Amino acid sequence: MLTEERIEKEISLTEVIKATVDTFRFLFSKWFIILITGFVFGILGILYAWVQKPVYKAEITFAPETGKSSSLGMYAGIAAQFGIDMGGGGGGVFEGDNLIEFLKSKMLIENALFSIVEIKGKKEILIDYFARTNKLYEAWKNKPELAVVDFKKDQKGLRIRDSLVQKIVKDIKKGLFVGRIDKKVSIISANIKSNDEAFAKNFIEQLTLNGINYYIDYRSRKSRENVTILQHQFDSVRRTLSGNIVSVATTNDLNVNPTRQVVKAGVQNKQVDIQANGQLYGELLKQLELSKIALQKETPFIEIIDAPKYPLEMEKTGRLKGGIIFAMIGGLGCCFFLIGRRAYRKLTLNSQR
Repeated sequence: MLTEERIEKEISLTEVIKATVDTFRFLFSKWFIILITGFVFGILGILYAWVQKPVYKAEITFAPETGKSSSLGMYAGIAAQFGIDMGGGGGGVFEGDNLIEFLKSKMLIENALFSIVEIKGKKEILIDYFARTNKLYEAWKNKPELAVVDFKKDQKGLRIRDSLVQKIVKDIKKGLFVGRIDKKVSIISANIKSNDEAFAKNFIEQLTLNGINYYIDYRSRKSRENVTILQHQFDSVRRTLSGNIVSVATTNDLNVNPTRQVVKAGVQNKQVDIQANGQLYGELLKQLELSKIALQKETPFIEIIDAPKYPLEMEKTGRLKGGIIFAMIGGLGCCFFLIGRRAYRKLTLNSQR
């Protein structure tokens, strides 16, 4: 029984080897057709590489602050005694992967597109530059409903305009990447690929700048409001205290009858106000300084490590590489076609028998 199975396996292996050799012989007999096909495809590959538009890659890397300084811990305890919250400005919302996803959001991409940038010495709206260089305005002229769109004008709320913006945002998002350069580090890389070098550089810079500014504003908003309120109260008390001091000095400078007690009563009242306002002034000064420390603590520091510079990294298929790749694809495609046609003919002949 084992001998029969072994014989069958040997026969099957022999048939496979025979079929493989036969196929190679067949392909060798068609070497001229395969060579011509590969040559034609190679020429097409060279032409493709010749006319292919280069793709520019603009990349920026930065490191967001991940932890809070321990040196401010003692100030947090002191501030708590005065009812000032120096902890947690809500930064967790934009920490880790949340910050990465935020930088890829439609809101930030749209804000970056409507930023005013300077390209070749001329200031213009980035999305208007994108539409002009990609000849979108020319394409829209043939469509009356699109011809009214002009990104230089304030047309926010115009349905067709907003629809086009969403389409542009979606197209740009396809070439946008935001992520960590390594899972073990907190350094974030943001890059965009585009056929226009100036657009790629300015867009990624504006996107990152807007994201960082929004992130810093969000993290420090609560502490900044505390500083503004305390500064207003502090200035008000200081003005009142200064007014009382000047009033007492003015009364003392008057040449009045020393036996009149009513004048002394007024001075004493002012001195009481000065003492009370002085204590309040000192307390507000402490709280104001502690609030400024809290603001400094809650304002994150983001270090730009690498910024895009001209000339940008360019991705373009070389002519030689394009010719070789296309020639290989053409040659292999021709081989598969010939083998398939041969197999189809054999099946047709067998069915006719």
